[in-house]
Amino acid sequence: MDVMPWREEPSVFVVDRDPGFALTLRKVVGGLEVHAEWFQSGEDFLRVVNCDSRGCLVIAPEESPWTLAQWFGRLAAGNIYLPVIVASVRGDVPRVVEAMQAGALNYLQKPCDEEILADALRGAIAWDAEHGRRQAEVARARKRLSRLTAGELQVLEMLIDGKTNQEVATALGRSVRAIEVRRAKIRQKMRVRSLAELTRLSLVAQTPSLGRTK
Repeated sequence: MDVMPWREEPSVFVVDRDPGFALTLRKVVGGLEVHAEWFQSGEDFLRVVNCDSRGCLVIAPEESPWTLAQWFGRLAAGNIYLPVIVASVRGDVPRVVEAMQAGALNYLQKPCDEEILADALRGAIAWDAEHGRRQAEVARARKRLSRLTAGELQVLEMLIDGKTNQEVATALGRSVRAIEVRRAKIRQKMRVRSLAELTRLSLVAQTPSLGRTK
């Protein structure tokens, strides 16, 4: 039985000491009925959060000694790919561009409108949920693929390349019956019923490690 990777319930993680913004954020988070955690520094945040943490991260670049590039570098080093919302008193175009290029999902200028903030949080949490689903799908596909023997993997690659059973048999010096048996075992281990399903699952298993993507 394939088991989906366990992940925590979503939270809004906040690294910001601005009392005015905190008041607005607490009100919005309460309306969304999600948990929120506040941290005084990036170091405090990284000591608590890990790769299984779900939700989103809100940071205020003015209140951190780290540049945005350093922030995303630290997150990647810890395999933390939470969507990031940058909340800043600055709203100039170069600053926004810098944040988005670094990897931010959204950029908000303080003081934030409550509805805009709520929409940003909902969008980030939805992004994370989809990211988690994709991670789980890749993990399941890789687990199934790992069950195949070297010989079965060889046959699988040739089938995906479009070769017939006869062509695979000729290439490997086997009988067509032997290839049919091996093909049946591959379908059984991969839990698929068609070559199309098998091809899709194989491609999913080859997906690069999922990081922060738009």
